[in-house]
Amino acid sequence: MKKMTLLSFGVAAVCAVSSMTFAQTAPAEVKAAPAAKVDMTAVAKQFEGKTEVAKDGKYSPAEVKPNAKYYLILSSASWCGPCRAEMPSIVKEYEKIAKNADLELILVSADRDQAAAEKWAKDTQMNFPTVLPNKGNDIEVLKLRTSRGIPSLMIVDAEGKVVAEQHPAILMKKYEQTIKEYQDKKAQ
Repeated sequence: MKKMTLLSFGVAAVCAVSSMTFAQTAPAEVKAAPAAKVDMTAVAKQFEGKTEVAKDGKYSPAEVKPNAKYYLILSSASWCGPCRAEMPSIVKEYEKIAKNADLELILVSADRDQAAAEKWAKDTQMNFPTVLPNKGNDIEVLKLRTSRGIPSLMIVDAEGKVVAEQHPAILMKKYEQTIKEYQDKKAQ
């Protein structure tokens, strides 16, 4: 019995010393490599940190597609009758736009406050990047709009050159054709 107790004590002592040694010589903590920064188009950079997306009517930060070739920039508001009439078809069309890496739709809200924008987003099930009221004043590409009325839709290329600007009821029906014509003209 004495041999067993002595042996048990010896094993426990060796384990304790080994664990202390291991603790002292354990390799340094491995640090994760920083995530590679995705190259962004000139337009995406202008919207960086300035867009949000509604989920269940509540906005939270979200970014635009960083490498889209074309951005459809919609200016609209919940209090505007024509805007309200257009939004269901725009929400439906965004289902298609969301799947296309070359296109992004961004709403620039002309609502009076965020609460109104959130209610409208929830009512219409909007889920595209949005610049909330009074948050986009320093976005240069927005200063290129020639129309100050709403609703309006402007298509810009990745560098920020205006491709077209019209009422969304007209331009949303032909944005693909408009972009193709722009590309063809650019290629000549």
